[in-house]
Amino acid sequence: MGRTILLAVFVTAAVMAVAPSALAKGPLQVCGASGCVDLGPETDTSKWLGNAPGASSVAPPAPAPYFVLRFGDFGGPQAYWIPSVSMLRTFQSTTVVWAAVAPETEAALVRLTTGLQPYAAPRGAVAFVDYDNVKRGETYLRLYTIGTPVASPPATTEWLGIWLHGGTSPWNDGMSSFWISKKGSLLKRDGQVLRISPAIAKRIRAHLPLA
Repeated sequence: MGRTILLAVFVTAAVMAVAPSALAKGPLQVCGASGCVDLGPETDTSKWLGNAPGASSVAPPAPAPYFVLRFGDFGGPQAYWIPSVSMLRTFQSTTVVWAAVAPETEAALVRLTTGLQPYAAPRGAVAFVDYDNVKRGETYLRLYTIGTPVASPPATTEWLGIWLHGGTSPWNDGMSSFWISKKGSLLKRDGQVLRISPAIAKRIRAHLPLA
């Protein structure tokens, strides 16, 4: 049952991420908790999202206040903007991408959102490891900020899936991909392999909180 539910959650999230590209209508907007402002017509999308080229070495930030970039007549997120670190998070093809915002784009976003209240940083999340629920899933938001990149894992490395969802923010919308090695202390986050603390790796495999 757990496997079926998690697959359904992932498929739904993926459809929501891809659908705006096919059905988008209306102006591109930047939205916060207090409302939205128009960025420009739909044809200007690449102007605002062109700084995320499909692959990025920029590490994701810790949860922070954020804005949503979306089409006015559709509502599904096209990207998230995190002003405190000047970063965009997009979903391109099948990969989550975190990218730095170009200075001129950042300046325009700051100007247009002056007086607009951002969405609050997420505090909650639901986490599963190898299809088993983790108590205090919000502690797994730490997975975004831990680890040291490694060149590549051993070819024989086996992985256990980690699912992190339960909200609508770029940190808990279920779109990021996480894996923990069955042995050792490797974490795979959106395709990038990282070395983490052996103690944390053991806690993840044991489905324990990361506090």
